Order: sequence, then C-alpha cells, then structure tokens
Amino acid sequence: MIKITSLLNNMNFSRVMSPAQQKRAAWMLMGLSFLLPLLIWSWIDSASQSSQERKEQVVYQYNRALPLTAGLEAQLSGDRSTDRYRNVSPFAAVQQAVRDINLEPNLTSVRPASTPGGREGVRILVENLNLPQMISLFDSFQNQAGLELVSGNINKRVDNPQRVDITLLLTR
Repeated sequence: MIKITSLLNNMNFSRVMSPAQQKRAAWMLMGLSFLLPLLIWSWIDSASQSSQERKEQVVYQYNRALPLTAGLEAQLSGDRSTDRYRNVSPFAAVQQAVRDINLEPNLTSVRPASTPGGREGVRILVENLNLPQMISLFDSFQNQAGLELVSGNINKRVDNPQRVDITLLLTR
C-alpha cells in the first residue's frame, strides 16, 4: 500500500488530493486491477459458451437435414424405378404398381396418353379410395415404378365423403 501511495504522490494530480482521497484512489485502483481481468474473463467465457451452444444447434439442424438431402439426391439422380419396372412401358408399370398394392379392383380406366412435353404417358382413373390407399398409390408410382405425376384431379365421392376418385396423368 505504501508503494501505491508513493506512486500516487509522484503523479501531478496527487498533489491536489488530500491523503484520504489518495488512499481512496489507491483502493479504487487496486479494485479495478482485480475487477477488470475478471470482467474480461467473464466476457470471453460467455462468448465461448454461446459459441458452443451455436455449434450444437448447427450440428442438430445438420443431423435433421441429412435424411432430407439423401431423399432429394435420390430424386434428382434420375431413374427412381426398381429393376422390376425398369424395362417396361409406363402403361405396364402403372398396371403392375396398382396390382402390387392390391388396388386392381379400384382401377377403372388405364389409357395411353401423351404429355405436354411429348413423352409417352398414361392416364388412369382409380375410384373409391381412402387416404391411406391414395398415399400408398402415389408412393408406389413415385418410388417403385419411377413415374412422375404430370397432372391430376381428386374428386370427393357423393355417396361416401370419406372416399375419393382420382384421375392422374403419369409419365416416366
């Protein structure tokens, strides 16, 4: 304490201060010398914690997005059809896909059609479907038969509002 007081005495502003004020200034200087590193350490620690939290959040989002990107890559890779449907026409692929999910009794009409792009397509009418059957049908067309939906129409049935009739234009 004596060295700090003698240091303050050597400074110009200490000549105007009373000994009590010099002592108070010395205590304040000592307090600041301990408080300032503590504040700096606290700031760096909180920054590193928020950085760690941000890193964990990014890793979590990455892990959630990874399966989605794998699905997109599979869709963009081109031919999504399985070997069983690969060498058949879209017409035969539609019939086989409907047969595979046991919706053949609901299939009312299957006609060859041309798409706006000039590709070979198939227009189908499937009647009296519930929601799980419709989802299964779309999934079978897209993931197994490798068919694309060009256009479609879904109509609610009058006799049973829980069921629908769908008309689809599909192509490969």
